[in-house]
Amino acid sequence: MHRREFHVFLLRLSAGAFLTRRLLAAARVGDSPSIGELYKRAVVIDSLCSPFPHIDASPSPELLAAMQVSLGLLGVITEVELQAREAFAIAERIEFWPLEEILARWDNEMSNRRHFSFFWMPAADSPDRLFMEYPDGLDMTDWSRVKLYDELPASSLDDGGSAAGADRLDRPYRIYPDPDFEGEIVGRELEYMVPFDRGKDAFLALRELVLAKYPDNKYPIEIRSIAADNAYLSPFYARDSISVSICGHKYLDYRGFLADVATTLDPFDPRPHWGKLYYLDAERVQQAFPQYDRFTGIREHLDPSGAFLGPHLSPIFG
Repeated sequence: MHRREFHVFLLRLSAGAFLTRRLLAAARVGDSPSIGELYKRAVVIDSLCSPFPHIDASPSPELLAAMQVSLGLLGVITEVELQAREAFAIAERIEFWPLEEILARWDNEMSNRRHFSFFWMPAADSPDRLFMEYPDGLDMTDWSRVKLYDELPASSLDDGGSAAGADRLDRPYRIYPDPDFEGEIVGRELEYMVPFDRGKDAFLALRELVLAKYPDNKYPIEIRSIAADNAYLSPFYARDSISVSICGHKYLDYRGFLADVATTLDPFDPRPHWGKLYYLDAERVQQAFPQYDRFTGIREHLDPSGAFLGPHLSPIFG
């Protein structure tokens, strides 16, 4: 197995459960900072990493913070214990808003809604790129498909319960996933996290780039909010964030397009989604992650030979 493929394999080891994947690979799904962490953190992590036959991270807050998002750099994770919270239900509403409504309601919805996110559409047929339904006859140009999620007690699901005004009421794992892709996946995605209070400006800058320079790239821009956490390599470390993501088309010079996207977002102090394309070198990663030196020190201690680095991550963490 190629060493880069081995890194992907390591990340997929942590992907057997939805929560574990979010915690150990790319942190977690986005929700309003008003509720704190969507899922409580991993409280015990065991791994195998030469020259150490077994590592229990639970007694060390520092090691645990490094392990929580480790990118496969700290060995093979063999056990994860999660601190759970009480079960709950999600009431979902899907609405369609013009740009003016998005901007007018941004601050309140981002701060107070259990989950608020939207897909802004640069063209009438942009929803088709991600297999999204939209009202017949509505020109989606400069409109957004909006997700409004509210938390309800799990008991609201008893006896086929419903919620006033909701399109769906169900368990979170049934509500959160987007529609399945069909056919060849031609999208190549970049997702950057910017500070919460700079999210609106970052979105508008990216919107302007797409409209002015890339009219043929019809993929939506997805925007969502995420609460801060304390994992050293999490893009949400110690700051509430807004996620800004967009795809380029496999056959339309997506690398050039996404590099331009990255340049546009660079003034907004971005941090990357580690599982998607990004354009940050070691110097920029060190600037973006306050605990970069602490994490690399732990990595060098646990893996002095660099067995888990690989050609993709060694320029950044080697």
